[in-house]
Amino acid sequence: MFSLTNTTCSGKPIQARWAFRGIFVYSIWVVSFCSIINLLNSTDVLADTHDPAIHELIEGLHRDARQAEFEQYFARYTAHATFLGTDATERWSLEEFKTYSQPIFEAGDGWDYRVVERNLYGEGDIRWFDEILHNQGLGLCRGTGVVIFDGSRWLITHYALSMLIPNAIAYDVGAMGESTLAIESAGGSYDPSE
Repeated sequence: MFSLTNTTCSGKPIQARWAFRGIFVYSIWVVSFCSIINLLNSTDVLADTHDPAIHELIEGLHRDARQAEFEQYFARYTAHATFLGTDATERWSLEEFKTYSQPIFEAGDGWDYRVVERNLYGEGDIRWFDEILHNQGLGLCRGTGVVIFDGSRWLITHYALSMLIPNAIAYDVGAMGESTLAIESAGGSYDPSE
């Protein structure tokens, strides 16, 4: 059998086939690593961030809320959707959320959240997103949600809204939240001006 030898820095001979094996293993590792990086950056794994139907669904949701368009707003949700608001008590089924929202919308009011940025993820008939929103009274908020394709259109099946609290004041806000819970559990109401 043909075999080459070489001398290492320790002066011991090694056969070329072992060197070739090392190069081969290293090459496999490099190819695998590059394939994984390519897969993570692949549009087959990450959602197409230019998907106009999903962006229009979410943009329309905010537009309908701003214009107090009750029927159009709730037509963007699945029948079994869940909405999580900024208050700990605000975990609503679609019907509960409609009950809460209807008087607000009927009064011609709504809520105005303007999109600062949005990211879409996923593939196939289920996608999820996160977005940073701005509200005049609450400042920066984050919306996260899940949308599904029902065979003819995209619908929201889960939406969660939270306030973005700067770390510099997070402990103060947390303490206010704890005080509010303690007062409310004692049967009182919280007045931040006191």
